[in-house]
Amino acid sequence: MNEAGADARRLLEHLAAGFPGLLRGPRAEALRQVVAQNYHWDPAGRLRWPDDEGGAGLPPPAARTVSPYDLAARYARRGQVTRWTGYLAHVTETCAEDGPNVITDVAAMPATSDGRQALAGIHSRLERRGLLPGEHLADGGCTSPRRWRLARTPSP
Repeated sequence: MNEAGADARRLLEHLAAGFPGLLRGPRAEALRQVVAQNYHWDPAGRLRWPDDEGGAGLPPPAARTVSPYDLAARYARRGQVTRWTGYLAHVTETCAEDGPNVITDVAAMPATSDGRQALAGIHSRLERRGLLPGEHLADGGCTSPRRWRLARTPSP
């Protein structure tokens, strides 16, 4: 990781020395943000990676630029094992016992968002298309116990 940071820093320095106009582009600015947010140089001039576990020195995930290619992508972590950069995908499908399961909605949200934020949009899109179910079962990670009861009740 430190090698990638050092390479990115050298690239930015070369651009500044020979092609300063390129530093005004959105990708160069994103790269500059990624380097500034994810690396620091200690007093001896050595490149260091901030402590990600404790978050020391890192901006909060919702504010952290993680890719110069997709400025909206974010780093997320669920529990101790699951980590990713990108988005959350919410897939809604039918679950009738007497027919095939059919995907009726797909929603992408920022990786740092609370899954509960997706339910209102999902219900709105399903209702517009005449596909709102009588009962909507949702993953427990997307709902609180109170919302779980609401999701299981017949939809309006």
